[in-house]
Amino acid sequence: MSTYLSDDEQAEALKKWWKENAVSIIVGAGLGFGIIFGWQGWQMFQTSQGEAASQLYAQVEQATKSGADFDNTATQLKADYAGSAYASYAAMQQAKAAYKAGNPDRARSELEWVMANAPDPVLVDLARLRLAALLVDQQQYDAAKEVIAAAGTFMKGDFEQLQGDIARAQGDKVAALAAYQAAASSGVTDMRLLSMKIVDVTPVEGK
Repeated sequence: MSTYLSDDEQAEALKKWWKENAVSIIVGAGLGFGIIFGWQGWQMFQTSQGEAASQLYAQVEQATKSGADFDNTATQLKADYAGSAYASYAAMQQAKAAYKAGNPDRARSELEWVMANAPDPVLVDLARLRLAALLVDQQQYDAAKEVIAAAGTFMKGDFEQLQGDIARAQGDKVAALAAYQAAASSGVTDMRLLSMKIVDVTPVEGK
């Protein structure tokens, strides 16, 4: 039976096939084919869901490039396809827009949504990194530490750099330097910025 048939066509073909063959294979092959066609149907459903989510996210991306509002589209994407990576991307775009608009609480909410719904641990950690940076910016250091503590191995150096930022903000240059040096060893997104931070907290000889 072709996998390119519509759902209705597949159902009718399956009924016809069953009538013609049920007597001889009702126990063995009947069950086997049921599993096969059920799996094919699930694969087709997943493909169609992915395509629809992709199309909605394409609209979000286009809107971000043109400066148009995309909040409703992103919200629809999250509502209809919450488990897709596209929904997580859309939520992070909403978080970025909210932060730029001076609404850090909304940004935090969107990032927490990604952490709760993203299908990939890498996306979870990316949202976690952005949330930690947001909390550091708001001087909510204890909350930021909790977020960082739950991080995985993705972008480890960037999380260590944030730990250094917290220590520096709290006046502990020794801890800040240790964290920055660890970040340098792990690798960070912006090494130039990290190097400047290291210089800032490195003790000057004779002082």
